[in-house]
Amino acid sequence: MNRSSEETVAQLQSQLSCQEHELEKMHQALYDQQRRMDSLELQLKRLTEQCKTLTEEQYDSSKDNEKPPHY
Repeated sequence: MNRSSEETVAQLQSQLSCQEHELEKMHQALYDQQRRMDSLELQLKRLTEQCKTLTEEQYDSSKDNEKPPHY
């Protein structure tokens, strides 16, 4: 190989190495984001269930506090 070809190969190898590193960083960021989304979805599901339960309890409690029709 002549000098120009060797320089080109070295430059391409360097670029490939940088791209592989950036790809790995992006993969890790995507993995972290997915874990966070899973956690938030679980938290949202629990909060939704709590709200539903509280709403039902409040509704049931308000029915118990109603005055009978003869008042």
